Amino acid sequence: MLKYKKRNFLLFMFCSILLFNFSAQTRSAFRDLNKKGVTVDHQAGEYTSAINLTIESKNQNVNISYNNQVIKIASGSKATVKINKTGIVYIKINGNNSTYIGTYIIGKKSRLPIISLHLNEVLFSEPGGIIFGSKTNGVDIGPVWEKKSINTYFEYYENGNFKCGDDFKIQPFGGWTLGLKEKSLRIIADSNIGPKSIKIDPFENKHFKSFKSLVFRTSGSDQNITRIKDITMASIARDLSLDYQDYRQAILLVNGKYWGIYNIREKINKEYLKYNKGAKKSVTTLLELSGMNNTEYTSMINYIGKVFNNNIVFESINKKIDLENYINYIIFQIHIQNIDSRGNVRFWKSENLDNRWRWIFYDSDLGCFNSSVGFNYLSKRLSPTQSDWYNPTWSTVILRNLIKHEPIRNYFINKYCILMGSHLSPKNLENRIDYFAGKIRPEIPEHLMRRNQIYGETIKGWERNINDLKSFFELRKPTAYDHIKSCFGLIKPPILLTIKPSIKGLKTIRLANSNEEWSELTSLFFPDIPLSLEATELNYLYKFVKWKDQEGNNKFITTYPKENKVIEAIYKHRDYSPNCGKIIVSQWSFKQTYKDTAILFGIRNISNLSITNEKWRLFSNGEEKNMTISVKNLTPGDVIYFTNKPKFAKKLFKIKDIEKIKVIPGFNNSGGEWVLMDQNNLIVDSVFITIPDSSRIYKKAITLWREPDTKKWVYDNEPDYPTKLEIYLKSYLWQIIVILLSIIICFLIYIYKKKK
Repeated sequence: MLKYKKRNFLLFMFCSILLFNFSAQTRSAFRDLNKKGVTVDHQAGEYTSAINLTIESKNQNVNISYNNQVIKIASGSKATVKINKTGIVYIKINGNNSTYIGTYIIGKKSRLPIISLHLNEVLFSEPGGIIFGSKTNGVDIGPVWEKKSINTYFEYYENGNFKCGDDFKIQPFGGWTLGLKEKSLRIIADSNIGPKSIKIDPFENKHFKSFKSLVFRTSGSDQNITRIKDITMASIARDLSLDYQDYRQAILLVNGKYWGIYNIREKINKEYLKYNKGAKKSVTTLLELSGMNNTEYTSMINYIGKVFNNNIVFESINKKIDLENYINYIIFQIHIQNIDSRGNVRFWKSENLDNRWRWIFYDSDLGCFNSSVGFNYLSKRLSPTQSDWYNPTWSTVILRNLIKHEPIRNYFINKYCILMGSHLSPKNLENRIDYFAGKIRPEIPEHLMRRNQIYGETIKGWERNINDLKSFFELRKPTAYDHIKSCFGLIKPPILLTIKPSIKGLKTIRLANSNEEWSELTSLFFPDIPLSLEATELNYLYKFVKWKDQEGNNKFITTYPKENKVIEAIYKHRDYSPNCGKIIVSQWSFKQTYKDTAILFGIRNISNLSITNEKWRLFSNGEEKNMTISVKNLTPGDVIYFTNKPKFAKKLFKIKDIEKIKVIPGFNNSGGEWVLMDQNNLIVDSVFITIPDSSRIYKKAITLWREPDTKKWVYDNEPDYPTKLEIYLKSYLWQIIVILLSIIICFLIYIYKKKK
């Protein structure tokens, strides 16, 4: 027995030394093996059952390691390894400096991506490793707090298929949560050991294809509760048009061992602002915590603390900050009672954009607890003196200064009411929680068993926590109204209003001084507070007529809610231009880089008549700005091109004759619904262009063509548009047929008479 144990121990030590030597070499994915004359019949990835992996070497001696067994293959031969449990296969070619690594996940086909890390566990998780440590009696213990990095070989699998495998750095990520049992991680590209970027496309909202750094997050202090709280809240922040960290639920393996469900997240830094916003690093300021050491930030604080005339207060404040961005941000943090938003706050501005301050939604794991649903966090954020650790005056000064102005105070209250009837409604949050919980529910049984049941969780307990998170928002809504009422000294109870346009689904109504339109909204509003609404014409297919039961056609209306009622804006469809059906937007091309945006669109004459000396405008629905385009002469079948980058158009499409236009800030260059109108505001054409994500950075230009018959957009090659001759033949077909028939009839009559 002792001999048997000794033999196993020696074998284990031998394999450990071998793997350590492997890790010291350059590491590559199995996809690179073919170049070396070595083939595998099953690529690394997910398999529902055990497989027999056959490795064949044409002209090299090869060593294979899997599950503490080492197999040698002589040149010109092959071997088969039974892969019966999840693990990593290492292939070392004699005389080659690389170790080829592939992770085989056996017994499952997950709907989630797989992250596999190959690293030295002694340096990683053992005592003294980079993630080893805790917080005991408020004292930081262990090296985890130093946030040191080590090398790791990182693999990424999507839908069971290999996507990426390379060497990177890995380090602990987070603050206070590093004292918990599970640690979040940050992976970093380092050109000294591997590629200069992480080339994967993990997210579903933002499809960027490379990153300098990514975060694998445990959901912070929610790691043993729902595992979805922070990403659920981030998805709502996205709906509120706030800057947020994109997210993707995934499974983490460390040296083939199951570590559970993690959330892939963006890292907030200047790189994030560069690829998300186009902000140049050299002229971008990104701050956290108080920001009071930054003179530009303190200057902004002093500025918004001034007294402004009510008529210009919105315009004045918006010069320094994106007011709606801040109001949405602070309402959201207050509503979810995220007391940790005091410290977990990021704000930024960039000189190469509009140089206004904006807030990034960041980390909400300390919010949404049923036990504190009655806690009046709004009063804490309005307190002129610090009452608790989470409301120092530097964290409350902006909101306090803003609500000193009556128009902004009313705006804040009404915006809060609107959000509770839309994005923050219990039903909307319940649906969102169900969505993210549903993504991981099949994985939960295995996740709860991770690392020797690290928290002793149960499926029943997890389901209860999910239901508790949903019930928080049912309980929160009435207390939120109570807190607004008490904090602002309001007397009357709120009134139920439905605000909508006369045309169902038309998204045109908004709160005055807001940029967000809605189609229909039902929510409670306070009778003490004037409600100012605007019926926009930002859907350019429709024209505002009047507010129902109101005189005149003023787009703005102010009301004090007195009774439950419906407020309706009357709209009608705009008339069509005589050129409708003759002129179409036929092509659209788009290319965005970190530095610039290039667009090109073509307008084609599909009629049999020439169009001369016309001035049209191209609108993007939902946006106020528009492009003016001039048409001097557009003959049948011809197309006129417009672009902001003539070199881009000439290089991509070899177009010589082209009209240059300016890309106007606020115009949705990357798609959406466009309306082409003539000088009489009549509709010439309308198109809907969509791509996966409007903020995506594309390496290649995207081009869509519009089919001449169906008018649908296609990504394929340019359709065969009719030539001038075909247009004429099609346009005059009946006339030609009548003439031909007349000639034939005349000819037949002539023949008949001649025979007589």
